Amino acid sequence: MNVERVMAAYQARNMAKPFADHVSDKYKSAYLPFQASGLLAPAIGKAMYMNSDTQLDGANCVLKGIELLDSVSASSFTSGIYQRDNIAAANLHNGKFVISNERREAIAVLPLYNLVRRLNDGKLTFLNIQSHLWQNCYVEFTNLTGITASVGLQFIVYFDPK
Repeated sequence: MNVERVMAAYQARNMAKPFADHVSDKYKSAYLPFQASGLLAPAIGKAMYMNSDTQLDGANCVLKGIELLDSVSASSFTSGIYQRDNIAAANLHNGKFVISNERREAIAVLPLYNLVRRLNDGKLTFLNIQSHLWQNCYVEFTNLTGITASVGLQFIVYFDPK
């Protein structure tokens, strides 16, 4: 197998990037706070949807990467936008983040644990998605061990505006 030809094809389709390559033009924090009751109250198998953010909708941007800050990752930042009550990485094994389109069809299903950059040898989860609707993206858990209403999930979303 000629690996160079395979990599050239992947790069031509924006499916591969060098490890230290430029990820995106912009990034922002997206926080999903949990609540004791209501739409954002954790429950097994319940979809907890992201807040609407038109800047992160597929009509306005291309998602290029995403990472999840666990409690350890968040504590290493000093900026105010990162000061959240994040979940410990050990409690993320039973969760997934689903990127959906306007019809709420899943485009990508990403295990939460794999989105924690420090646990993935410092590697970011690269994406190239532009047909999504941010408010239709959601988080779901199959087990609620360590998940309470006093914590939440903080994503750093990397994107290129259209």
